[in-house]
Formats: sequence, C-alpha cells, structure tokens
Amino acid sequence: VLGFVLIATAARIQLAPTELVLDGDEAHIWAARAKVLYVAGGFGPDYRAFLAAGRVFDHPDYPPLNPLLQTWVFAHAGAILHAENRLPVECMGLAYVLVAAGALRRRLRGVVAALFLAALASIGLLYFSVTTAFSDLMVAGALFACLDLWQRHEEDGERGWLVLLGALAPFLLWSKNEGWMLVLAGAGSIALAVHLRRARVPRGLLPWLAPLGLSALYLLWFNRHFALANDLLRDQGEHGFLAAVVRGVPGRLGQILAHLAWRVLLPSTHLLLPAFLCALVLAPARAFARGRAAFTLTLLAALAGYVAVYLGTHWELQRHLDSSAHRVLFQLTPAAGLWLALHVADVLPEHCARRPEPQGRLSG
Repeated sequence: VLGFVLIATAARIQLAPTELVLDGDEAHIWAARAKVLYVAGGFGPDYRAFLAAGRVFDHPDYPPLNPLLQTWVFAHAGAILHAENRLPVECMGLAYVLVAAGALRRRLRGVVAALFLAALASIGLLYFSVTTAFSDLMVAGALFACLDLWQRHEEDGERGWLVLLGALAPFLLWSKNEGWMLVLAGAGSIALAVHLRRARVPRGLLPWLAPLGLSALYLLWFNRHFALANDLLRDQGEHGFLAAVVRGVPGRLGQILAHLAWRVLLPSTHLLLPAFLCALVLAPARAFARGRAAFTLTLLAALAGYVAVYLGTHWELQRHLDSSAHRVLFQLTPAAGLWLALHVADVLPEHCARRPEPQGRLSG
C-alpha cells in the first residue's frame, strides 16, 4: 500500500510541470517573492527596494521558507522558472506520506494501518497540494509529524523523540503564519496537560526548544527590520485584534461555524475532522486521558484559533472563508486522522492495535 501511495503521489507531482504558476496565492505570494529574491540576490538593498515599490508580491510578512526553496531551484537552473520551481514544496507530499506510514505502522496492525494510510494519502486537498507550491501542505505535514513525535514520547518516554520535536517545530514557524498559532496551541496544550496531571515538563524538552526560540526571534526581527506586519493584526484600529474578535461573535459566529461544518463534511475530507469531534464527544475520558490530552487540546485550540481569525478579520467575511477555510482545515485534517488511528487502537486493541515488540532506541 505504501508503495502504491508513493507512486500515486509522485505521479501527481509529475503532472505539475504541465501547468505554469500564473495565478492565485501560489503565484502572487510564494512564486513572486521567490522571483524577487532571485533578482535581488538575497535580502539586501534591492529586496528592500522591491518592498518599497509596493504590491510586487502579496503578504510580504509571510515566513520565507517556501520562496527560499523556490529560489534554490532558480539558482540551480540559472534562470527563473515557471513550473519546476514548485518541486521542493511538492516533495513535502512524499515526506508526509512516509511520516504517516511510519506513524501508523508503529501503532496499528497491517490491514488497519493500510486503510488509514490510504485515507490520509487521498485527502482531496492533498491531491491538489502536491501539484502546487502552496505552503499548506508544509504546515499540515509538520503538524502531523510534531504531534506524532510528542505521542511517541508519551508512549515510551524516550527523550530522543523530544530532540526530534525540538528540531522539527521551527518548520511550522518558517512555513506560514498559521504555524505560529499552531506552535502556541501545541505548547499551551502540552503545558496544560502536564500541569493537570501534576507532572513536570519532560526532562530534555526545554533545551531542545532553543531552535524554536531562535527561529521565532529571527523571524520577528526579520519583519521588524523590513517594517512588515500581519494585516490582521495591523489593520484593526485602536482597539486591536482581540477586540475585533469579541465584536465579531454576535454577527459572525453562526456564519463561520456553518461554513466550516460544510467544508469538513465534504466527502473529499474523508470526514476525519467530524469523526474526531464525534469520538471526543462520545468518549471524553479517553480523549483527555493521560497521554492523549495534549494531542486533543492542540486540535481543539487550533480549531478555536481559526474561528477567532475569521471573527476578527477585516476582510469581507464570506470572501475570506471561501478563499482560505478549505486550506486551513486541511492543515489539521491529517493530524485528526492520526488521532483517530490512536483512538481506534485504544478502543479495539485486540483487532487493530499492533502487538508490542521489543524496540531499540527511536524505533518505529
């Protein structure tokens, strides 16, 4: 099954060069910024001049990893390309499939793991993402991997998983602005879960958060250096974003929840998020049990964070929902699928859970 999924994903990637990067966020945010970087020769005076010109590319405050990857392709080719520059971002799809396969193989029996892998690898927006240079695939894959690593530590106490988690978490910050919210959601959820069980933060976690802290400081400095700011936080008047969120609750909450519900109930999502929420309601004791609470709280906090963004947006609400809701929900859908896999293994251990085997360090 893994071989088939990898071949199918690679085949989708092979289709991308037949379509040029011409429109949408793929062109106006990510590829346009990469082209500016290549022409300017880096983040020097020429890059600042492009910024001063205004609207050369959209959302200049977004993290730079995606355009840096595309610029790397331009540098190897010695010229600006208009399709092949997607390749490093598209290959995140292959990485995601491999990570998902490892996560499922560790916990589930063969047939059950294969079924879950087929579902996770055929999510509708994943099928689309591996032919584009949108950053949502990077966010979805990194969140999945981070939560998998935390769960591995919860399961066996191996400190090496925390080392990998500390090294991977900065990828969220560098991929897209939503990554910041997801990091805060995850960190807050882990801290709360540890506090509620009257335990200490796992030894070895804090030192390995240094890459995350340094990345956050650098990216904050980067935007300050170029006088860039997130428009949702900047364009809210004197009362700020939180006040806008509160003001938006009476008139917007119903419309937002209705739109998000419609999105997650589309067949192309495999109903993974609704299934997560149903399992949460039906078995709250398992969802918030020791070893699972941080994962559950992270997904709930992330959903709440996205709702808050739409409550406080200064953009026309329906337009904002239409253009982005499917992508931000996709960022959480693979992680919700992993949560469900863990839940199934807990509820039906004799039929679904993989039998324990002697494992070496960082195995599985």
